[in-house]
Amino acid sequence: MRDFFRAEQDRGKPVWVYDIISRRSEALKRRRYGWLAWSHGMTGLGVWSYNDVRGGTSWDTKGDDFTMVYELRDAPEDVPRTPAEPLIPSRRWQALRAGIQDYMLLEQVRRKHPQLSPRLKQIVEEVLAGPQSDDGYNRARQRVLDLLLPPNE
Repeated sequence: MRDFFRAEQDRGKPVWVYDIISRRSEALKRRRYGWLAWSHGMTGLGVWSYNDVRGGTSWDTKGDDFTMVYELRDAPEDVPRTPAEPLIPSRRWQALRAGIQDYMLLEQVRRKHPQLSPRLKQIVEEVLAGPQSDDGYNRARQRVLDLLLPPNE
């Protein structure tokens, strides 16, 4: 299918990818999607499951449900409650949101400084080749931010 999607991209058409959240999905894999989408020139990412399982918990990466957002009444007891906010994001949702933000930063640098595209590609390749960790993603994000807003600006 890569040839088909590449041809669609070459025609200027948007190409989206979607993911089906599963029980075996670790939270940090969600953040990786933003980096993968950018590296393949994808337009966006859709998620098949948003909030669909009752019972159990996935507040850690080994939970047995795959809910992205919890209703306040279903959240574990140790989660701070804010009555004004009836929905609480899971760790998977937080990681997906961070990946989307990473994608947006990569796009901002690419558009503002097209000459830095090779450097961006190198950073993304290093992220995708390395082990997944919040620290690794955050360090890479800082490198991208440094390209967007150099210290002398």
